[in-house]
Amino acid sequence: MKKKEKKILLLGLGVIAVITFLFGTTYAYWKFQKEQTNPNVIASKCFQLSFVEDSASTIQLMNAYPMTDEEGSQLTPYTFTLTNQCDNELSYQVNLDILQNATLKEQYVKTRINEGSISLVSDFTATDITVEGAKKAYQIEEGTISAKETKSFEVRLWLDGDISADNEETMNQEFYSKVSVVGSYQGYRGRYT
Repeated sequence: MKKKEKKILLLGLGVIAVITFLFGTTYAYWKFQKEQTNPNVIASKCFQLSFVEDSASTIQLMNAYPMTDEEGSQLTPYTFTLTNQCDNELSYQVNLDILQNATLKEQYVKTRINEGSISLVSDFTATDITVEGAKKAYQIEEGTISAKETKSFEVRLWLDGDISADNEETMNQEFYSKVSVVGSYQGYRGRYT
């Protein structure tokens, strides 16, 4: 290469270096960073739903026989109370979880919660299992409970009176279940705009 070409090449590289330096410096002057001065805070409200059962309260029908709805409604119930310990409304769902060792099918067992309607257990909506050792679960009641409110519940179970005496699916069978309660917060569910 000739001297003149070398000078032009060096001059060109110098110009490119200066232009790169100027653009880098100019970009640094136009870019800035700012950060939030106050922290973001999320504070949860109280969520406490107490479940208290009568310690002597269980349903035990030994040597049970099919009975009418009137007779079943007079049986000693399983009783429990729910208390909302907080200042906001909560929703609850009462489930009847059928345990693994139950051999009597739920289509032969009737239930009544409080003074509500009488239904076969199998007619209720199936739901998620919440009790360890359960094979099925049915939602037998749902509702809301206001701030500081207490609600009492009575659950009765009995053999359906329409079962015939010679029904082999019901003879020498046992039905095991537990009541469980699922609670959730009744907060704002709309969209923020």
